[in-house]
Amino acid sequence: MSKFLIANSTPLGKAYCNGKLYKISWFPGAVLSDKASDKIYGTLVKLEDAERVFKQLDDYEGYDSNNVADSLFIR
Repeated sequence: MSKFLIANSTPLGKAYCNGKLYKISWFPGAVLSDKASDKIYGTLVKLEDAERVFKQLDDYEGYDSNNVADSLFIR
């Protein structure tokens, strides 16, 4: 999946959002926060074909927009 994402995106630069990261089993989870001190750092990217990329990601990560209650996460 990382090779697919690299091939279908353009890095725009370093960025952050206000939120907190959590360890959920073997993968991370994020929750947005209103606190200025809670920051998640990363890289902002432009997706070349966002609809196609999100379809691949949703399949890979177990998200079903038609059945959000049984999905692994909320997008």
